[in-house]
Amino acid sequence: MKEIETKSGVIDVSVDVLRQYAAQISKQFPAQAPESEEIAADFIKFDLEDVLRLVESKGFPHLNNIRALVAHGKSDKAGNYWYTDRTASNETVPLAQVQQWVDRHDGRYGVLLIYSCNTSGAQLSSRASFLVYPSEGIFTSEDIKRARYDRESNLLFQPPQGVRQGLVR
Repeated sequence: MKEIETKSGVIDVSVDVLRQYAAQISKQFPAQAPESEEIAADFIKFDLEDVLRLVESKGFPHLNNIRALVAHGKSDKAGNYWYTDRTASNETVPLAQVQQWVDRHDGRYGVLLIYSCNTSGAQLSSRASFLVYPSEGIFTSEDIKRARYDRESNLLFQPPQGVRQGLVR
């Protein structure tokens, strides 16, 4: 995992995903190839600000910081939801539970964004942080754009336990 500091918060991005974005940038803009990982990180940063505005537009108070998990993900019918990573030398890092990542950062950030596929629709919970994650299936930046314009999106906007508004789409 690579940790990227932004003005809105922190991004934990898998080396695998960062390389994937960088390869797309290099392919489309060959002259930018040497800086492709930095450019890819900048694209991911824009989504954080959009998510903070989206949470506020859903009727929740302005939350001024966010932590994001950007990695490949999968879930199963038993409710397990994992994320994966690869090291810089391309070795697979063992799968880790997304809920454990949530628990580790819960309450330290106003919003926790899970930018990771949730293939079986596993549910997450938090005690103090607002969660944004896919209800099911694949998560792309298009989901953030659709949610911004109240179009069909598979993103869940879930307040912490005990907040009266409940689960919001």
